[in-house]
Amino acid sequence: MNIGPTFLIVDSLTLGFFAVSGTGKALQYGLAAIPAALMGVLTAVGGGVIRDMLVAEVPTVLRRDFYAIPALIGALIIVIAAQLEPAATPLAFVAAGTTAALRMIGVRRSWHARLPQPRR
Repeated sequence: MNIGPTFLIVDSLTLGFFAVSGTGKALQYGLAAIPAALMGVLTAVGGGVIRDMLVAEVPTVLRRDFYAIPALIGALIIVIAAQLEPAATPLAFVAAGTTAALRMIGVRRSWHARLPQPRR
């Protein structure tokens, strides 16, 4: 699928914001750092999967696209920021921006996740 620049920007920003908000909410409910980060990634990637299913596309995360890794990096930034300063709202924007930037750079440079090799 050849996506336009506007779609890429909006998709990247929503990926970042959902990763940050999902992680932050999980931390507020008392989850530990790693489960909270995974909840953030699940929130971000799950939204993309639902969007892709509604438009009858193969979900982005199921292709080789660089999608879940930027969400994980953004979620980990929030986890670290929450441990250093619990009310670090500006760092939430940094985390979302980092996620979006990594996603856009990954698309522009054709970064792909490696597929597992079959056992012989």
